[in-house]
Amino acid sequence: MSARNLIRLVEELSINALPSLYTQLYDGWVLRLSDGLARRANSINPLYTGSLPLDEKIIYCEDLFRRRDRKPVFKTTSNTKPALIDALIARGYQFDQGTSLQTLRLDSSDGWMAFTSDLFKMTFTNQVTTAWLDDQIAFHDPAEHPRLTARAAYELILPHAAYFRLAFDGVPVAAGLGVIERGWMGLYGIVVDPNMRKRGIGSELLRRMLGYAAAFNVTQAYLQVFSANTPAIRLYSRIGFKEIYQYRYLQR
Repeated sequence: MSARNLIRLVEELSINALPSLYTQLYDGWVLRLSDGLARRANSINPLYTGSLPLDEKIIYCEDLFRRRDRKPVFKTTSNTKPALIDALIARGYQFDQGTSLQTLRLDSSDGWMAFTSDLFKMTFTNQVTTAWLDDQIAFHDPAEHPRLTARAAYELILPHAAYFRLAFDGVPVAAGLGVIERGWMGLYGIVVDPNMRKRGIGSELLRRMLGYAAAFNVTQAYLQVFSANTPAIRLYSRIGFKEIYQYRYLQR
């Protein structure tokens, strides 16, 4: 698969994995709107080639987002046409920090499903629960709470979803979401209790999630992490994840 087609595939998978509350297809662009503040659920995603004039499309999107009381946000990858990026920058848009999209081949990685500690107990459900959402709130930095995905969006997920909770001595210490589609598992909402970090709990959770994926013939996993989040990148690297591209948002 070419690099261009791989990026488009993973972008499709990620859109399906965490749906927005409202989606509109517009001349090759996927317009996503939700009630929360997370940009991935409130963004314009130029995935496919269109035919309308570029300026016309930008104005249309800006007007739509303005009417929904949202600032227009454009998601860009290395597939994004330079003409669009230049046009947005000319209109006052600026790039944010980059996000690294990383993947792992489960059939060739080095011991990704190896040792799991008996000190921990993992449970999962295939529907989002209040307990799982409570973990997300408890283990995220309070400043990130407005950006957390709304329960309504989780309930819209159509592919196979599994909500994992990891407990130590009966007390929840980590949580994550895995979404399976087309032989891939997307890893989302990976959080560890701040009081229990740097103890290998994140690795324990990820390995168990990947073990679950193997039971459903998943051969590839992917995740997204801020490029500046060095501790998380180190964790994912130890398991075998490698960056295949970065995406950035353009906004005013």
